[in-house]
Amino acid sequence: MTKKTYIVDGRQFQSQAEYDRAMSDKKLIDKIRAISKDYNSEQLKGLLQKIEKKEIRFQTLLGQDFEDELRERLRRPDKNTGKPDAKKESNAVAGRSGRVSSGEKSSGRVSSGIEAGRKSGSDLTRTGRTPEQEKLLQEAVERELKKRERIRRGFLIASGLLAIAFLGSFGIYAYQMKRTQSQQEKLGSLVGYQASDAFENGKNGEENPEEGAYRVSLDGRRDTPEVLEEYKTIYQQHKKLIGWLKFDDKDIGGKYGFPVMQTDDNDFFLSHNSELKSDKNGAIFMDTGCDVLKPSTNFILYGHHMKSGAMFGNLDHYGKEDYWKKYPYFQFDTIYEKGIYQVMYVFRSHVFNEDEITFKYYQFIDCISSAEFDSYMEEMAKLSLYDTGVTAQFGDQLVTLSTCDYQEEAGRFVVVAKKVKSRE
Repeated sequence: MTKKTYIVDGRQFQSQAEYDRAMSDKKLIDKIRAISKDYNSEQLKGLLQKIEKKEIRFQTLLGQDFEDELRERLRRPDKNTGKPDAKKESNAVAGRSGRVSSGEKSSGRVSSGIEAGRKSGSDLTRTGRTPEQEKLLQEAVERELKKRERIRRGFLIASGLLAIAFLGSFGIYAYQMKRTQSQQEKLGSLVGYQASDAFENGKNGEENPEEGAYRVSLDGRRDTPEVLEEYKTIYQQHKKLIGWLKFDDKDIGGKYGFPVMQTDDNDFFLSHNSELKSDKNGAIFMDTGCDVLKPSTNFILYGHHMKSGAMFGNLDHYGKEDYWKKYPYFQFDTIYEKGIYQVMYVFRSHVFNEDEITFKYYQFIDCISSAEFDSYMEEMAKLSLYDTGVTAQFGDQLVTLSTCDYQEEAGRFVVVAKKVKSRE
């Protein structure tokens, strides 16, 4: 697209704002030019002094052009004699000594400076302009200055309001950020705490276990696996807890890592934290289609890419191969089973339209055959930013970490890892 340009009096301006300032200068210049068209040299010098002293201000180079125009008028000689303009000279004398009367103009005679000064010196200002000319010029300048002052005040008010809005928004954001960090530390400190006697006895503080304390298996039998000892206390307080995610690099998740939540609504934890309170940071959560008891072939975990680095804000560090070499593993425990995972693929993708026929990583949750699994692996290997040399086979447990990527609309940054027995 061709960039739009603006031309004012032969000067080119690049933006609408510059153009508006130039038009404001032009309007003021045209007024001054009309008033000063019959000025003598002394009057022109006085006008130049006002401009040089910034009593008359311009916002663009049109002001400099006008100054040059006035200086040229002062230097301009008479066309016929090659000498300074006789009219200007006579006006200059009149400007210094007095005013030319109408009778003297018609006769071509100029009264002596002393006599004119005595008779009508009060009709001229110190700059040699008549009071009417001085008044018109002053009014034009004052109108323009008032206009610019209104614009300046409006800008200051708008800037102040924006600053207040920004500070208010930043304050809320900072508060929520601090609250999120405090909450993660609070929950992290509970990891490994001994559970209450009620939980140890197989109860959750009530006669009937709450929903989430058990699952129904495919054959219809109720399966009630034991929650890992270190997560029992947290699970008592947060029934939506499904696991815990922790990285070796403390830039992601801090000292304790992330509690991982799950509900039947994938949108809920985009705007709520692990305490189920409204929070723009959200929480790390597992796709509602995943099942840690079955288990699903692939656990998909989502989190916001916060500019502060909160949640998955620093997950894109894995975009660099050197970073992966330094941190090839992370830990993901479900509340029932521990797990060490080795990173296999790192790639960028985006959310596709429903009718688009293509590989959609966020739909890869379960596989029913080795061929299907291998097909998914092949697609992700094609997208991967670098070759880790790590592969997986049908039957391996996978984890996919997904966050927003702002390099494209609806972009996503994805890290895929497989469960391993130990770190090599």
